[in-house]
Amino acid sequence: MRSQLTIIFATLLSYCDIAGAATHAINVRWIVEHHDDAYRRGDIKEIMADYAPDAVVTMSTGTFKGLAEIQRLFQTYVDKKIVPERETFVGTVESVTRSVVLQHWSIGSGKSQHKSGTDIIVVRHGKIIYQAQLSR
Repeated sequence: MRSQLTIIFATLLSYCDIAGAATHAINVRWIVEHHDDAYRRGDIKEIMADYAPDAVVTMSTGTFKGLAEIQRLFQTYVDKKIVPERETFVGTVESVTRSVVLQHWSIGSGKSQHKSGTDIIVVRHGKIIYQAQLSR
């Protein structure tokens, strides 16, 4: 139920900005792919370049508002979870609307995928404004 409500909320959020409706799906896909690449490399500066100043990220560990809180979240992930020699991050992007995508992902060592989930990501004016982890 929470996942369905989150998808509905994010879709409605994407339609609230008439100017943002001009965002093309390919640009949204590029932003998410850039974000994935920066995450794989553990590049905090590039990860944060994808977020709007007032972005909101909701994960199982809590809700993070604004760049400072989101940066602390990803710094923790980079410090504890990204070990490029051992771990793999695999993500696929599914367009929902012009500015909303579902990102299906898995993280694991070699062929053993030990964590997986789906994030919903809303992009406006070339920046991520909302991201929520739907499943884990």
